[in-house]
Amino acid sequence: MSSLAGKVCVVSGASSGIGNAIAKSFAKSGAAVVGLARRFETKSVELAAGKIQKISCDVTSRDQVDAVFAQLEKVDVVVNNAGGAVFSTFEAMELGDLRQMMDCHLWGTVHVSQAALPKLRAAGGGLVIGIGSMAVESSFPTSSGYTAAKAAQMAVMRIMRTELRNENIRVTELLPGATDTAIWDGKDGFDRNKMIRVERIADLALHAALNDGVMLDRLCATPIGGAL
Repeated sequence: MSSLAGKVCVVSGASSGIGNAIAKSFAKSGAAVVGLARRFETKSVELAAGKIQKISCDVTSRDQVDAVFAQLEKVDVVVNNAGGAVFSTFEAMELGDLRQMMDCHLWGTVHVSQAALPKLRAAGGGLVIGIGSMAVESSFPTSSGYTAAKAAQMAVMRIMRTELRNENIRVTELLPGATDTAIWDGKDGFDRNKMIRVERIADLALHAALNDGVMLDRLCATPIGGAL
């Protein structure tokens, strides 16, 4: 495909950072984009090509997710991006923080993907992208909870890919390394000028969406200088 014209794309965590950049990129390519985020206010979906419809939705709530997808006749692309992070040593990690990250990264992905599958089939196939993290390939101090949540999310994505590929539903894991988002706010000792720009991650998501004739299993991105 040369553009996403005529496509309906749903992006979770679309209010800022990587999700916002992906939503903008998809809309620029002609898609009707449904951006989900808790901080948005609108509940009713009104699709428009080349535009982002900002819909209030907490992806940890299956009822809220189902209410959004009930308004869509079909979906062509889904991006599971909603997430967050609390950093601490393993010993000091609060179980409530771990549950919150699991709810968002793992269960948010489960809720959105399960709600999307009938719509993807109605469109004759499509794409599910999971925004993971290169943290799952490394052992970064103070990130055990975040890494566990991302690893669980990526495990679900891999099984989905195996189960769905014969239905023309592609599943892509997109694993960014250090990317300049709000997750780094207040953290000292990191040069954010050396981090990946969110627009570059959005470029990779758009690349996956446009290449409908191939299964891109996993896309990994790291800063030019390596891990920070």
